[in-house]
Amino acid sequence: MVPITPHQLYEFAYQAGLRGQESMTCPKSYRGYVIPEMFKDGAMAFGVWRKGYLEGLQELCTDTVGGEECWRDWDG
Repeated sequence: MVPITPHQLYEFAYQAGLRGQESMTCPKSYRGYVIPEMFKDGAMAFGVWRKGYLEGLQELCTDTVGGEECWRDWDG
């Protein structure tokens, strides 16, 4: 398996949120990439994943009918 960068992890998480797939919980591996608990720059993988996922999910909810209700259901 190949190591992943924080930017790649964020992008994968954003796309997962945008499609309403996966979950807010950061996986240990994704699409053949190994996800460390912490990156060299000190960023925690779960924080990178959660931020990207929630931003993708927010975009999904904004673009759908009843988007505010959708986002309220997930926010928190």
